[in-house]
Amino acid sequence: VNDVPCDFIFVGACNIQDLEQVLSPLRSRIAGNGYEVLVNTTMEDNDQNRARLAQFIAQEINVDGRIPQATRAAVEGIIKEARQRGKRIDNQNNALTLRLRELGGLLRAAGDIAVMNGDPMIELKHIDLAIKRSRSAEDQIKERYGSRRGWELTSRRPRRKSRRIISRTRRPTRTRCFTDHRCRLSVYPSSPFE
Repeated sequence: VNDVPCDFIFVGACNIQDLEQVLSPLRSRIAGNGYEVLVNTTMEDNDQNRARLAQFIAQEINVDGRIPQATRAAVEGIIKEARQRGKRIDNQNNALTLRLRELGGLLRAAGDIAVMNGDPMIELKHIDLAIKRSRSAEDQIKERYGSRRGWELTSRRPRRKSRRIISRTRRPTRTRCFTDHRCRLSVYPSSPFE
């Protein structure tokens, strides 16, 4: 649609892995009349950037309005976690992560823990507990089941009763299901008859 007057600024954000899902006509209009900017996921770990991160923490507490103020040790704990995530997630040494949504969620979780405990301020112990509790679902699954694959296997419906034809060798054996006529091949490392 050409010659349509438009007085607005479009700011869109997406994750890198979702970029290919953005419609190409939209991207061509952005590239033709604007900019596509890839932002950094980390910033250098120095005094100025640590102060900026502390300012972000103060702003998040102020905007939320329901969580208490944080002690200096708690702020330093979040900065330490930002440093660790910069190394672990973003593969950057001497850097602080800029994944601020995740850090804000960590701060709110710590604030909720402090409120539930009846503490007047967020302390380092609340940050440490929030770090343990506010991991992603994938990380929790990995800890509980050993891997995501392990979770997928244990979350399936119960298997049908089957009759196995077991051979004495390690070649594939055929399994027949009582409930349907489909068969599947399975490999068993050893036979119970050996």
